[in-house]
Formats: sequence, C-alpha cells, structure tokens
Amino acid sequence: MRHSLLVAALCVAGCNDYDIKSIEEDVEPDARIEVTPVDISFGGVRSGETVVEVIEIESVGTTTLNLRELDLNGTGAFTLLNELDGTALEPGAFAELEVAYSPLSPEDSGYVTIHSNALNLPEAVVTLNGGGLLPQLTVDPEEVDFGFVSVNDSHTEIVRLINSGGEVLEIELVATDGAPFDAWAATPLVLDPGQEAEMEVTFSPTDIGSYLGEAWISSNAPGPDRIVPLRATSEERPVAICSATPNPVSVFYQRANFIGEDSYDPAGLILTDYDWRLVSRPSGSAANMPSGQTSRPNRNGFQTDMVGTYIAELVVTNELGVSSEPCLVELDAEPSQDLWVEMYWVHSGDDMDLHLLKPGGQLTTMGDCYYGNCTGRGLDWGQSGVSSDNPTLDIDDIPGTGPENINIASPETGTFTVYVHDYPGSTYQASNDVTVNIYLGGVLVWTDTRAISGENNYVPFAEIVWPDQIVNGL
Repeated sequence: MRHSLLVAALCVAGCNDYDIKSIEEDVEPDARIEVTPVDISFGGVRSGETVVEVIEIESVGTTTLNLRELDLNGTGAFTLLNELDGTALEPGAFAELEVAYSPLSPEDSGYVTIHSNALNLPEAVVTLNGGGLLPQLTVDPEEVDFGFVSVNDSHTEIVRLINSGGEVLEIELVATDGAPFDAWAATPLVLDPGQEAEMEVTFSPTDIGSYLGEAWISSNAPGPDRIVPLRATSEERPVAICSATPNPVSVFYQRANFIGEDSYDPAGLILTDYDWRLVSRPSGSAANMPSGQTSRPNRNGFQTDMVGTYIAELVVTNELGVSSEPCLVELDAEPSQDLWVEMYWVHSGDDMDLHLLKPGGQLTTMGDCYYGNCTGRGLDWGQSGVSSDNPTLDIDDIPGTGPENINIASPETGTFTVYVHDYPGSTYQASNDVTVNIYLGGVLVWTDTRAISGENNYVPFAEIVWPDQIVNGL
C-alpha cells in the first residue's frame, strides 16, 4: 500500500509513463534460501549399520537460487549421497540432500555448509550428530606410577577396564613390553555396556634403576590397541626433613622460617627441587606460604594471622626426578597479649570492622579501638603514658574475609565491649556469618558465630570483665 501511494504521489507531481517504468525496474529481485532442518541427530546406531537423513533446501526468494558448493566437515562417519553443486532452484522449488551416517565412535559430529547466492544466508550450516553403539574401552587410571619399590620386591596396581560404549566389548589380550613389568587379566573378557573388570599390573625390579614401560590392551573397540604408560623406580627415594623455627610463634608479631636444608638423597644424588606448601591453617586465616625459588631448601618469613596450628608440607625431588614422601611440620601460633580478640567472616566483598570499647567507652570515639584510630598504637587508655594497657588493631581487612584482631598486653580494670560493624557500601550485602574469638591470658575462653545483615549495623558480641577474665555474650 505504501508503494502505491508513493507512485500516485509522483504522478500527481507530473510523472510520465517512462518515469513509472524506471521506478519499477529499480526494484531488484533477490535469491533467498530456507534449509530444514538445521540440526540433525541420528541417535544411536549400531556398528555396521547406516542411517540416512534428508536436508530440504527451498528457494524462497524472487529469483533463481544457485547452489554453488556443498562442504562436509567432521569425522568420516558422515557422507553426502547426492551432489547438488551447481543446482539452480527457481522460486518455490526445492531440492533434497541425503546425508548418511555410519558410526565410527560413540560420539560423532560434523556439519554441512551450503554455499549459495542467497542474500539472507549465503552460507547455511546444518549440524550433524550421531552416537555409535560401539564397544568403547575406558581405563582407570590412564597411567600407573608405582613410585618406589625395593629391589627383589614387587608391587601390584589395579587398572579398571570399563566398557563405556553401547555394544559388547571383547578384550582378547593384555600384555606389557617386558620385565620388570607384568600385566594379567582373566582374558578373554566379555563386557556388556557399563560392565568392568580388573587388570593387575605388577612391578618387580631386580636391579636398581628408574623404569618406563607400557601395558597393552587388545580389544574389539574401534581404533588401535589401548596403551597404559607405566612408571616406577627401584632407586631409593630422597628423604625430606622439615622443621619450623621459632616454634611456637607470637601471632602476627613473630615470623617463622620453614627449614628443609637437612633433607638428603641416600644415593648422594643432588636435590633439585624443594616444594613447600601450606596444607592447613586455622579457620579464618588468610596466611600463605612465602614465595621462593624451589631450588632453595628454606622458606623464610612466614607470618601467622590467627591463633592456632599451621601445617606445612615439604617434598624434595632429586636430579633423576624421583620425589620423596611428604614431610609435615606443625607450627603453633599463640597470642602474646593478655587480651586478644579475633574476627573473621564467610563471604568476601563485605567489609566487617572489629571494635573494642574501653570501660565506659562509646562507639567511634577515642574510647573505641577501630580502624579509624587504633592502628600503630594511636590510643592512650588506662594509665597515661603507659603503653602496655593501650589497644592495637593489627590487621584491618577490607575486601576479603578477615581476619582482624585487637589486643591489649595488660588491660586496665573494667568491662570491655566487643562490637562488629557492617561497614556500608560493600559489594556483598546479604547475610554474612561472622565469628569472634576471645583469648584471655593466652586461652580461648569464648567464641561465637552470628549472621549479620543490613548495612551500617553495629552488632554487640560480648563483654569482657578484667581482671576477672569473664566473658558474657550479648
């Protein structure tokens, strides 16, 4: 309707027959394509069988659709049964492309690309998927490392043989490439889909050395025989010896050194790698193993951030790549002040702040130890000019989950109050579990975990009565 009105308007303006004909000739016809379906699933097909599906290609434009080229990509399981390259389809006409699937694996995939002069879709793609109901051998583990086995001793590992396919799996033979490795299974094995059996692989060294080998599994599964790499050594492992000094340490104020320099190799080989890891730390701790070159035996400067036990692990490796059993060392961290308050929380992105009020103190004043005034011994509590009764905020964590702590070496007499402030403007604003630990005289006397929600809330946790060393939850 809109085109007719336009022509009429032009005629009113004084157009002649030649002008109208020119407008009609300016409208160029176009070729368009419609392909059905765009995704073909052949489903599960048994080995040796072939399934054929049809792709319908229709010319839905106003001029001839020219099919220039058809490309098939993917595994060799798919085949185009008819050639349509160069086919011309007038408007309204269609052609059928036959695609055959003969499975090669439990999961075959590919796609057909139809190149044409279509303006709407010059490269139409049809995805192809099929599942071969074939036997499929899965091994677990995929390789076997025996580690260290003494000369004239033997060690056996179990490898699971699993039929993960859709047809009966027949395992005809298991073998190795020779001594000191051996493989055994109750062959021939016949496994239905989902069934499994065991293969025993044994290492029996008669000489000192490091060994690499292979176990072979011959079956009716598609592809070559399955190979399981084998690795073992009869050379004595290096020995990792680890310690920590000083031990125990004062939380935050004292750093520890992890020592591995007494590690050795019984055969006199060079130790090339000292792998230190922190494998355990107290709940709420964010402490990490100091960085360092793995060629150096010691890791110095480890800083604790919470009271409790930290466990470090050392594994040493010699020049032949043989590693030791892990050596574990426990490091104890103790509070060095008479009053010690710790806090941590669960979800990061939520800035929780620890507050400790002196006897008679008010929030966010000089009677409140918190991030705004208490770092670097900025408050003078108790007896004027005496530092031992002043509070200190050692750690103020903003983006993480803590910890934070406030401590006093020799508190003044009275009742102290512990608050937690949910600082406003955090990215995480849902409920957050916050834990507070209170140590008095080096002993944990009170702990509690509470859910805090709502921005800018000051939540009272506990009162500490000193020197009675009594804690009352609030």
